[in-house]
Amino acid sequence: MADARARLVRAVQARFGDARAALQVHAGRLDGLSPLRVMARGYAVVYRADDGHLVRRAGELQPGASVRLRWAPPGCDSLASCDEAEATVTRVKPGGGD
Repeated sequence: MADARARLVRAVQARFGDARAALQVHAGRLDGLSPLRVMARGYAVVYRADDGHLVRRAGELQPGASVRLRWAPPGCDSLASCDEAEATVTRVKPGGGD
């Protein structure tokens, strides 16, 4: 009986170890896709200043529109603490996707 119990304990521990390793892999992938990590690589998020709408395409903007830019400086730990600037669009040059 003690031998069966020991095997069961080892099997449960191995299963938890495997699950923990898989969780760490998935957490690492998820962290790499987080907005802060992407922004920390030099990307910015652009919003229209008038309504806060996230700008996904240049065609959503017109010259003269005000936009807010947000980016994550080194060590930024939340979206609320990202750097932010406001700018006026002077020219719109849509890319190949528009």
